[in-house]
Amino acid sequence: MTKHWFLVETYSKRKGLTLFFIALIMGQFFFLYKKIPNFPFLLYAMYSHPIAIEKEYTTFQLKVNGDEQNLFRIANCPDEFLYYQFWKYYRLKQNKDPIEKTVCARFGIHPDSTESNWFVQQLTNQPQDIAAFLPWLSRYLRQILHTDVQKIELYVLTCAYNTQGTVEVLSKSLIGEYSE
Repeated sequence: MTKHWFLVETYSKRKGLTLFFIALIMGQFFFLYKKIPNFPFLLYAMYSHPIAIEKEYTTFQLKVNGDEQNLFRIANCPDEFLYYQFWKYYRLKQNKDPIEKTVCARFGIHPDSTESNWFVQQLTNQPQDIAAFLPWLSRYLRQILHTDVQKIELYVLTCAYNTQGTVEVLSKSLIGEYSE
């Protein structure tokens, strides 16, 4: 029975390779004992922390031609695609480009240094890119909704759950409007 085990067969043919496999297995147990994540055996603790309950949530409301659209039920559109685009647009309108921090970290440059300005500007969003979002959104919605898009209104909502467990809108502000 035991003569068909992988390590037994490997030991009978190549002792050095068997010792290597045993060292890998022992190393993995050591990493698990010390709670050090390593590939390809990641620790489940990395993904099993409880999610903190927030008091307020931020979400978006899209109105096309005055009608509110359910962002997660638009046909031919991945569930979170529009939500991500709206979140990115909202951050850009606040002058907080989420890409800039990543670019600076990946290339080891300080965001405030003068020599990095040109480089960072080439890889991040500029004001004309931000202004192009709503016309792009209008064309995109025209294709997936199969309707003539005359007016788009994009709102950011701050919401919270009330004592009955239903969502209550605490604030609503317009972050983008486009008319053709």
